[in-house]
Amino acid sequence: MKINAYQKRTVYIPAGVLIVFIFISFITNDWRFFLGSLYPVLINIMFAFTAKNNKHIQKFNQKHAEKNL
Repeated sequence: MKINAYQKRTVYIPAGVLIVFIFISFITNDWRFFLGSLYPVLINIMFAFTAKNNKHIQKFNQKHAEKNL
């Protein structure tokens, strides 16, 4: 399965968010910060992989891919 630029960006940003919440959880020793962030991040990643068939997102990706060339 080939991952497009939209999907890569949508996976990297939540991964960074999880790292921030892990860092906050280590500092405060309160793991509710990290556990509370898991559900929204996983939902976000799920939408990144299910939205690839959306025509609007495909047009957006094509437009930005042409700008990068």
